Amino acid sequence: MKSNKHENDPSAVIWTKLGVSILILLTCVTSFFFIPLRVFDSNTPHILATSLAITSEDNMLLYDYKVYSTQARFEMGLVEDVNKVVSTFKERNEVLAVAIFGETQFYETRDDYLLIQSPDVPELNIEYRLVKNLAILETSLPCRTFIMLLQDIIKVINTIYLITLIMCAFLVIAPASIKISKYVIIIAKNKEIPLI
Repeated sequence: MKSNKHENDPSAVIWTKLGVSILILLTCVTSFFFIPLRVFDSNTPHILATSLAITSEDNMLLYDYKVYSTQARFEMGLVEDVNKVVSTFKERNEVLAVAIFGETQFYETRDDYLLIQSPDVPELNIEYRLVKNLAILETSLPCRTFIMLLQDIIKVINTIYLITLIMCAFLVIAPASIKISKYVIIIAKNKEIPLI
């Protein structure tokens, strides 16, 4: 008999529903702090363009070069000076190739630029080269055109994603908030159900 009374007890049902609604609301609100607000980072077009760069010599223009007096200064230049030039190229939506001395011809794609090791480059020199075109599906496309086009596409995708995220949040949070308010009002009005 007691178990039947407990099952039919309106206070237990309402408190359970209130607890579940609060749990759903808190879970949703907490999860939005960990969900990324963008699908693609703003650096994605440049990284993708660098990975698609055509590495042939006739596709590169010598932009600038620096000669260093010591190996230590050269190694500092590979970090500090290269980063300065990379940021300049990024602002102009262009792809940079950095050429240094190497015993064999070697290409390495980094996040921000293309590293070339070549026996044709003098030791302790850093050459900065402008990459003209990219290879996409056996088609040559100018770097700047590709980067700017991809930036526009990424903006659209990120905007659609953010709008969808906000709509999903609204569709979950609004009903849960209404239910919580309804249960709180029922609890407050019902004198038999103690408000804790």
